[in-house]
Amino acid sequence: MKKQVGLIGYGSMATALAKVLTDNLDKTNWIITNPEVLESMQIRNHNFKYLPYVDFDLNKINLFSTLESGIAESDILFISIPAAFLDSVLSKIDKSFFKNKKIVVAIKGLIPEKNLPLHKYFEQVIGIPLTDYLAILGPSHAEEIVMEHYTHLSLVSKNPEMYETIYPFLDSYFLHLEYDENLELAEYAAVVKNIYAILTGMCIGYGLGDNFLSILVTNIAKEMKDFLKYVKSDVEVDILQPIYLGDLLVTAYSQFSRNRSFGILLGKGYSLEYSKIEMKQTVEGYYGTLTLANILGNVINKFPFISIVYKVISEQSQARREINNLVKNLWEIK
Repeated sequence: MKKQVGLIGYGSMATALAKVLTDNLDKTNWIITNPEVLESMQIRNHNFKYLPYVDFDLNKINLFSTLESGIAESDILFISIPAAFLDSVLSKIDKSFFKNKKIVVAIKGLIPEKNLPLHKYFEQVIGIPLTDYLAILGPSHAEEIVMEHYTHLSLVSKNPEMYETIYPFLDSYFLHLEYDENLELAEYAAVVKNIYAILTGMCIGYGLGDNFLSILVTNIAKEMKDFLKYVKSDVEVDILQPIYLGDLLVTAYSQFSRNRSFGILLGKGYSLEYSKIEMKQTVEGYYGTLTLANILGNVINKFPFISIVYKVISEQSQARREINNLVKNLWEIK
């Protein structure tokens, strides 16, 4: 029997996924719990809030307003909800709705309430075996996906059969899809690259140029490798792979990077609260920094660049003061 595919979420990446899925499938179950976004889709064929220039063929979409109704009609669930809010959304429904479902997440972050990476959250809290779990990761921005710009995506799962199952739903001439099995490393890399992007943004906002940033990002890549070695010491990390260095670079340098933009505001001297409000969208690195600090405890001090962002995010220090210290001490950071 043909598998029914559902999509939960209505942000930028969810909207980009909806475009790819509707290009490849006769029908996609799109679960949109925001009444205004749902009405926008029903009346104007687009998501007025995110990527409003993308029009959809509603003949290829079944729209659902509740999680329960959409999940019940779907065998495979693509989920794109910011990690910071995922538990508050999914905890509202009975976990039995997820029984025998295959889960595909397009999320980069940690679960604050549980201090867990995404795969462990779905396994331990939602009850999804890792053989039925896949993460879409790698250097990508939703804005470029909907414009059909060439994009490399890693489909990461401990089960290669999940890659074979999900590949046809995403197969597009502009998407290069690659299998990766290092789930824990890939998800943690997606967390820290957002944190590092806040730091590069802070430096840009402070007024530092490309010459300094090139040295900073080189050193960040070294720290990122050390961090991933700490996460999983028995795996040799090739930091040059797109899922690691590629994702770091696009998040640190791209105009589409919310984490970089957030850091720029901080580097210009704006307060933490003003910068959060001004962004108007979820800054994954903000929540990721706080949650990672809870997970690492005092070990965070082994990673100086992560520690700088944590000092600012936790309001222990002003961004401009920290960047001034970084300029003086960068050459001493090993």
